[in-house]
Amino acid sequence: MAGEINKYLFWLGVLIAIVMGLTPFVQGIAAYYSWLALIQVIIGIIIGYYNISSKETSSFYLGSVAFLVAFPSFATATGSLMTLNGLWASINNFLAGMATMIAPAVVIVALKNLPEIMKD
Repeated sequence: MAGEINKYLFWLGVLIAIVMGLTPFVQGIAAYYSWLALIQVIIGIIIGYYNISSKETSSFYLGSVAFLVAFPSFATATGSLMTLNGLWASINNFLAGMATMIAPAVVIVALKNLPEIMKD
């Protein structure tokens, strides 16, 4: 049951990141950007606390850290392409929304597993 809820939370986070990505095109969304980011942080905390088991930790770290490291590089690489009618800004806002959800999940998983790592 909890796995199902977390799956839906993850997809809700993806949907919110898509909405965050639409900010360059829809002016009304910009006013709610901070609230959307806060919701992403809360979703990330819930996913990190309830969804990641001890055996999934390594693959979760690998995927999450790869995303979080690649995102700024991608944003920098596409910075010169911002002239394409906000398309790249939209993609960067989407990825920033995803990073806003993933980063808290990584921190929570690390804090949960720290006592286990320290006792070995």
